[in-house]
Amino acid sequence: MKVNLFQRKTLKRAIDTYGSDMQRLIVIEELSELQKAVIKQIRKPCQDNVRNIAEEIADVYIMLKQLDIMYGIDTEIQKNIDFKVKRLAERVKDELKSRAKK
Repeated sequence: MKVNLFQRKTLKRAIDTYGSDMQRLIVIEELSELQKAVIKQIRKPCQDNVRNIAEEIADVYIMLKQLDIMYGIDTEIQKNIDFKVKRLAERVKDELKSRAKK
């Protein structure tokens, strides 16, 4: 997911306005809220909980993009995503092979 120029400028303005220390704290808060929303859906599955998860994912994504901007690590993030998804694909492939043998 990429942010457009307006979104990027707004995220940068938020960092400049509230400060990077505060925004790092908000990242932790938003991650916690997402965690709670996922747990709630596991305990009591319903569409309202799914909508809440979507909202919390958006909040987390916004805050992660702010970290990306603060540290200037977009390229590094993408390299890590590419590597880890490829590794996950191999693990899933191996798991499916293992299950097929049973």
